[in-house]
Amino acid sequence: MYWMYNNWSYIKEKDNLDIMPFWRAVFGVFFMHSLLSHIEEDNELNSIEQSTFSGSTLATVWVVLLLVGNVLGKFDDLLINTLGILVSVPSFFCLLPVQKHINRVNKLANPELVDTVWPWGQMLCLIFGIPVFMLVLIGIFFG
Repeated sequence: MYWMYNNWSYIKEKDNLDIMPFWRAVFGVFFMHSLLSHIEEDNELNSIEQSTFSGSTLATVWVVLLLVGNVLGKFDDLLINTLGILVSVPSFFCLLPVQKHINRVNKLANPELVDTVWPWGQMLCLIFGIPVFMLVLIGIFFG
């Protein structure tokens, strides 16, 4: 959600759109195709380096993995429930080609910038996200 919010905020500012990035991130399953299409077809980004990913394909796989994982996660059977987690957790891999493209374009457009420490939002997500994720796994396997 944080990743989607940041990208929608950037698109809103850059293209002067009348959108609400927070709600597009919260309801990301409905807006992922639009987000990845914006990034894939962005003229400014593509003038620096042409995108090599299919936003539509990545968004479709992402949505399918999340939906299948969530459906399987609703079952009471531990094996099926665990399968649901194993299906939905790797959905973030669908976003890696997009983020790599964004990182490459930023590096090419601003070669003088050096990599900095993570922003507070990313650190906050890690600080709270990793323990919560671990507790979820412990609850599933030992609950």
